[in-house]
Amino acid sequence: QDRDYGRSALYAKKSLAIDASNLPAGITLAWAGGDASHARVLAVYGDLALNNVTLTSGYAQAEALDSTAQPWTLARGGGLAVWGTATLDHCTIGGNTASGDLDVGRDRGTYGGGIYANAVALADCVVSGNLATGYGAAGGGIYSVGGGDGASGIDARLTRCAVTGNRVTAQHAYGGGLFTLGGGPSHSATMTLTNCTIARNLAPVGLPRRRRGYIGLNHNMRCHDPCSIHHPTSTKGPARRRYK
Repeated sequence: QDRDYGRSALYAKKSLAIDASNLPAGITLAWAGGDASHARVLAVYGDLALNNVTLTSGYAQAEALDSTAQPWTLARGGGLAVWGTATLDHCTIGGNTASGDLDVGRDRGTYGGGIYANAVALADCVVSGNLATGYGAAGGGIYSVGGGDGASGIDARLTRCAVTGNRVTAQHAYGGGLFTLGGGPSHSATMTLTNCTIARNLAPVGLPRRRRGYIGLNHNMRCHDPCSIHHPTSTKGPARRRYK
């Protein structure tokens, strides 16, 4: 990493696996520093595999640095930031926050209130109650880059997952529930949802250039088996759509 992404309670500069599948209650990793001391829960510079793990109460925040090259830390992944592929099975990512630079003169981007990763592969997971906020922000629950430095596009997939009650609050807001960059403009990586529920995620309309979206896409999305996407509306309550 050549940039400063701020503090993490746990950090591994290698690939990491945590398997709690044999524990009935699993493992919970939570940041307990409170408002006085912010940190994301876990950052991994490599691939990550989690099974039956809960990540909660993380807070990735843009903080001032004594540097002209990078005056602020970068808010990425309030609960989890992975510079590799994040493979999660039977996990819960909830109650995390990524809070970025609010100055209208500097849109540095806040990505992934719950999860930020080069690529995601989630099965039987819940991503709920996470927040991304800043002048520009995307992916209240999940932000998938769809690739890494020098890498071709990497497809993302969610299987039997629920992405609910996440939020993006920003002047430029995208993907209240999840956002995929698709590997950037030179690639066309795909996000595939299989038997998932995407519900009550918000990127509110209100300020100029603010965009409302439950799923933010730079490239393709595919849905297999019935996927339920609930769209909140201002007048009639949530409308429900099923995709096959």
